[in-house]
Amino acid sequence: VTILEERLFNMDSFKQRSGGAFMTLFMYTFTVLVYLPQQLGAVRRLPRESARLLLLVATLYVGTTTLTKTSLRYIDMPTQTVLKSAKLLPVMAGSIVILGKRYSYVEWVAALMLCGGIVVFNLSTHHHEFNQSLAGAACIAVALACDALLGNYQQKAMTTASVSPDGLMLVQSSFGCVYMLFVTLADGTLSPGIRMLFDDPAVSGTMVVWAIAITIGTSL
Repeated sequence: VTILEERLFNMDSFKQRSGGAFMTLFMYTFTVLVYLPQQLGAVRRLPRESARLLLLVATLYVGTTTLTKTSLRYIDMPTQTVLKSAKLLPVMAGSIVILGKRYSYVEWVAALMLCGGIVVFNLSTHHHEFNQSLAGAACIAVALACDALLGNYQQKAMTTASVSPDGLMLVQSSFGCVYMLFVTLADGTLSPGIRMLFDDPAVSGTMVVWAIAITIGTSL
């Protein structure tokens, strides 16, 4: 998946005519088409009172996936991968607040050591464009904040709303399609992105393979 993402952001046609928002919309649309036939009935039976919680989960899901993809415009894939690995600490903090979990001192020390390694990595990395790197880091920072809440609220949704992981994926992706449709309309990448899919087989083929790889990875 990471190799395909890096390949896409190195393609001139993709960078000029679409970007992270359209890429995310494509992924959501593909996911809905995959999960809809088998999960539509189960999703229809979900209690109405769970709608607000599911909307929150979908919003966090859209935030983390979109910002993660958008950050590749500003930072390279290795840097993004290392920064994303720092989500352990905010996820642990979020689980304490949302789910009431507790962690031992050993677990906190291990998490802090991981984050310390990330700091060392960033200090030793030479950035040619400080402003661009800062923009990428800002995208990842907000994505990490969404990640800190997402996993915990997903667990809460599956427990309280009795929704299956596949059903939750359908709900998240359906809401994501609506969100990203408005986003791509606003930033002007929807129409050029659709034309790109028909005009550039290399880009469209890479995006299809990328979406398939993500779908397989999430279903395992």
